[in-house]
Amino acid sequence: MLMVAGLHNQLIYISLSYLRCLFFSFVNSSKCKKYMARSSIHQSSLFGTEVTFAESEQLISTTDTLGHITYVNSAFCQVSGYSKDELIGQHHNIIRHPDMLKATFKDMWQKLKQGESWRGMVKNQCKNGDYYWADTCVTPLLKSGKVVGYQSVRMAPSKEMKDRANTLYQQLLSGKKFHEPCLNYRLKHILSAALVIANLSFIAVKSNDLTIVIAVIALLASLLFIYKLEFLTLPPYIKELKRTIDSPSRLIYSGKGGVSLLQYPLVLCSAKHRTMLAHNRDSNPDLS
Repeated sequence: MLMVAGLHNQLIYISLSYLRCLFFSFVNSSKCKKYMARSSIHQSSLFGTEVTFAESEQLISTTDTLGHITYVNSAFCQVSGYSKDELIGQHHNIIRHPDMLKATFKDMWQKLKQGESWRGMVKNQCKNGDYYWADTCVTPLLKSGKVVGYQSVRMAPSKEMKDRANTLYQQLLSGKKFHEPCLNYRLKHILSAALVIANLSFIAVKSNDLTIVIAVIALLASLLFIYKLEFLTLPPYIKELKRTIDSPSRLIYSGKGGVSLLQYPLVLCSAKHRTMLAHNRDSNPDLS
């Protein structure tokens, strides 16, 4: 009886969702699309329970270059609910959750085909309909310098990371786009040039010393706001990098200067990936 009542409630909810969508279609078709996206997310979250796993566990799988599974470890099977026989040979999207953005996997495959590693928060679906979040790192597998497949290593994410990912994916699925003006240097340079020209023009027609001082202070404050990242945020970050990870080896691997210091964590990360791959191959002969 409880199952029937629950199904009945779900059918009512879906029907109301479509009725509301029809109403939106008379008002604004874009609103309809966004509402149904949010509705589909809500519907999928009503089914299944979150499965968690220990921070010490690693869910490992490998695929060929087309995405067909060639290896899974026991932790992966335990969390996903599939046996090894059920997974080997299947395409990796067998565990893909409908809440996941297609753009996420498009980005992943672009990075992998360029020979780079990829990391992201992925919501996977278990065999019984439950789901689990995984902090996922995917790395190309090389043999004689040629990519022969990909290895995925999944770690347990923190609650904060899961909440962030869930919020971001829901917003993107509903059609919201994100912009980062602080990284748009063309816009920043144009705004800065316009402010300088405007202030110089203003100063040229004013002989009052106080007015000129105010104009200069306003210009400096505006430039500080536009270049807040460079003036206020980056210096402490660079100082912390220099304190925690800098070493003479940085001069060999990434050279001199501030940019080399910012690149050095990527060098260390690449070395860490190679170490992880070598360790996993030694621990799991089936990966070789």
